[in-house]
Amino acid sequence: MSRTGAADTSVLGPDGYGALKLGMSRSAALASGVLSPAKPVASDPAGCTGHDIVGHATGADSVGVYVSPTQGVVQIAAAAGWHTPERIGIGASKAQVRAAYPDLVVNTNGAHASVPGNARAVYRFNLDPAGKVTVFELALAHQECTN
Repeated sequence: MSRTGAADTSVLGPDGYGALKLGMSRSAALASGVLSPAKPVASDPAGCTGHDIVGHATGADSVGVYVSPTQGVVQIAAAAGWHTPERIGIGASKAQVRAAYPDLVVNTNGAHASVPGNARAVYRFNLDPAGKVTVFELALAHQECTN
């Protein structure tokens, strides 16, 4: 909650973004008013659909949310200005991410860490050559839509 008592609409995690929750069915996610209709994606592994968060459209070649036909919402990518409950967002340094998430694993595909308060989920981070977060997302640790 913010100082005014209103919910902070820029927090991604530990369970989702606002009314959009990991594991929520496609129909429930669409009914939440947070998820846009499906949009074309380059590939649709396992019949997954790509969507955007209403008011946070991504480019034509990307999506903000992946939904599995069997697992529901499996991944939510952060929009500009969003952060985790631990205040990690785009522009954070690798050292800040590691301080917030001591189990951070960095590899050639980026970095990932467990999500405090949600044992089923991970945060995934893309880091630029200087070690700054350029993209982050909340995802089910074991899901069929994305790596």
